Amino acid sequence: MMKKIYVDGYFLSQKITGVQRYAKQFIENMIDNGYEVTLIAPSNATLDIPGAKKIQSRFKGMFWQQCILPFILLAHGFPPLLSLTGIGPVFYPNKMLAIHDASIYRFPKFFSKTYLLFYRIVYPVSIFFSKALITVSNFSMTELRHFIKMKKKIYVIYNVTSDLVSTDGDKISLLDGVGRYILTVGSLDERKNLKRIVKAFNNSSIKEGYKLIVAGGNSSAFSDIKLECENKNVIFTGYVTDGQLISLYKNASFFVYLSIYEGFGIPPLEALTCDCPVLLADIDVFREVYGDEFKYVNPSDISKISHEMEKFSRLDREKIKQQQQPVISKFSKQNQIVQIYTALSGAFGEKNITVQ
Repeated sequence: MMKKIYVDGYFLSQKITGVQRYAKQFIENMIDNGYEVTLIAPSNATLDIPGAKKIQSRFKGMFWQQCILPFILLAHGFPPLLSLTGIGPVFYPNKMLAIHDASIYRFPKFFSKTYLLFYRIVYPVSIFFSKALITVSNFSMTELRHFIKMKKKIYVIYNVTSDLVSTDGDKISLLDGVGRYILTVGSLDERKNLKRIVKAFNNSSIKEGYKLIVAGGNSSAFSDIKLECENKNVIFTGYVTDGQLISLYKNASFFVYLSIYEGFGIPPLEALTCDCPVLLADIDVFREVYGDEFKYVNPSDISKISHEMEKFSRLDREKIKQQQQPVISKFSKQNQIVQIYTALSGAFGEKNITVQ
């Protein structure tokens, strides 16, 4: 007998960042473990996932997701649906909805008024019309329970270690002759705390011996943030491909990730997979996910960030890697598939996801 699930393919039309990568790896893991996955996708979906069936519509955007997708599902017998990014088809009741964090409630100032208003109105409705919720950490589950009062079962399904694949065409030219550098990654929204990282680097003694590379693109969903910097040792790459990201991780002296708020935080896990030591923000979710073998710093204190970056640059790189690498095994595909099975069976019932 095979387990069968339908997936909202809205994310297939988007650039691959944190939540989209989560969805992609989630689906790949199901396929590798014998699930029959059918992706229902808008017309502008460009990403394909090998092994998944794909039903592609002639429509796109919110109109497709809210008006067309539900009718496609009804035509296929009202099947269980996973919506792993965004709001899902709001009024479709036979779905599981993934919400990665509670940032719109905890830090509303980080978002534009339009974005905030939309999600604060729509999320409660979509949650009401959902069988259960998925989130990515126990921290996020606690946050969602605090802010969302509906009595919905929340299943924690962690991210898995990255399986990014580099290609020759994705080598990043800015690394030519760049020398030693510190890497940070993230879209340029305020939660990622990039302004403080840049200021801390500029105030530190290591700015003469290292460059700081900031990889990531801005998102129109967030309040405008200008990271203006005259220091030639600070390099902004904008959006990078998966292959370029691997090159950046593998060649960095160390990786700094000092978000104010996260649901999980995939980039540190990616860095570890690429043998890059990590310096983290001292926030609850990172303590949960990464544990005691990591170095942490108060992400709101620029002087402490400068000091910890200087200290970290003097540590034995190989020793740090040996201390941090064991955490990777915690986020294996084997562990995740058990969590997936528990969530799907609990939300939909074993018989409703099993076909002959």
